Amino acid sequence: PGRFGRAAPTEECVFSLTSGRAAFKAIGGVSNVMVLSPENCPWLVVNTNSWIQITSGSGGFGSSVVSFTATKNPKPRPRTGTLIIGGQMYLVIQSDTARPAVALVTPNARTKVFTNASVLLQGTARDNVGVARVEYALNSTNYQTASGTTNWSAGITLVAGNNVLRLRSVDLAGNTSAVLTRNYRYNPPVVPVAGLALVRSLIPARPDQRLHFSFTVRPGSNYVLQSSTDLVHWDRLSTNRATGATLTFTNLFDPLRPQNFFKLQPAP
Repeated sequence: PGRFGRAAPTEECVFSLTSGRAAFKAIGGVSNVMVLSPENCPWLVVNTNSWIQITSGSGGFGSSVVSFTATKNPKPRPRTGTLIIGGQMYLVIQSDTARPAVALVTPNARTKVFTNASVLLQGTARDNVGVARVEYALNSTNYQTASGTTNWSAGITLVAGNNVLRLRSVDLAGNTSAVLTRNYRYNPPVVPVAGLALVRSLIPARPDQRLHFSFTVRPGSNYVLQSSTDLVHWDRLSTNRATGATLTFTNLFDPLRPQNFFKLQPAP
């Protein structure tokens, strides 16, 4: 009789495993691997790792399943262990719990107001093992992946007014960094363009003073007159049809506002 109480095998015992490794997150978990061998061939599992526990299939004859668990990794670095199953080496890998870090280099922390909506972000990220990706999100949009890892870049387009940028990095183990937040404001530049004219009016010195301004327009076209106090938020005042080469407006200021801006644009 053989060592396990069966007759000695009459065929050559060749063992193989259905996989060569198992990977666990830092929290630990359960996994298994199948041993493939002829029916009467005996095999054992040799485990010298304190954090890996064999829960079933520590030895037997023929093909069978070996089940095992990994405990939580308390260390900031990943760890590896080896099981010998039927003479075959089986690798067990467990990730770490250390969080990566992300930094924004450009724009620097002092830059908060922009007159150009397009902004190039550049920065760095680090981790004790490796950075998988850097992610960014503007305002309420979902996170997107930046270009590069330890040195990264991304382009964003600000909306008029206040913007909130969020940045984070993710390491190879799936750990996420603390979220880096930046608050930006975009003030659209006051630049005349085709079909757009801009006029600023201050409160008149006397109540009987009138504000007069004209725009050069295309006869037969419709135009929308709008007003604003900050060049960001605009109120629609009226839609006007041009009968000649100019449109003239009179006494349209709001005496309750410290300043008024007006613009005329082609109607959609």
